[in-house]
Amino acid sequence: MDEGAKQQLFDIVVWIFSDFNQNYIEEGYNVLNLLLYKLENEADRKFFLFFKVIVYAILGLPKEYVENLKKGDNFNVKYAEILSNICLEPDTDIIENSIGCLRNFIAKSSSAFLRS
Repeated sequence: MDEGAKQQLFDIVVWIFSDFNQNYIEEGYNVLNLLLYKLENEADRKFFLFFKVIVYAILGLPKEYVENLKKGDNFNVKYAEILSNICLEPDTDIIENSIGCLRNFIAKSSSAFLRS
């Protein structure tokens, strides 16, 4: 898959996770999982924001964290929107949908990331 197609799929995932109604969230996890699986190298920063989203969605998110992100650049503002939609309250129901993504994050991560 060429880089343009990967970026378009990634943009779709961002849109899905940013949707306040979460109409397609399961599909978003599936597409993210496939993108991670297909990566030939370690996942870069834009993918790891979704690692944090999944962790915060399961464990819950400190509200002040979102407010601090909203004061940042465009990347952080979009990230804050995603976190607000997905993570304000702990939700263990997403584990079933997100476990493939978590596995691929582990598989595509350096050992240094996993130690931090």
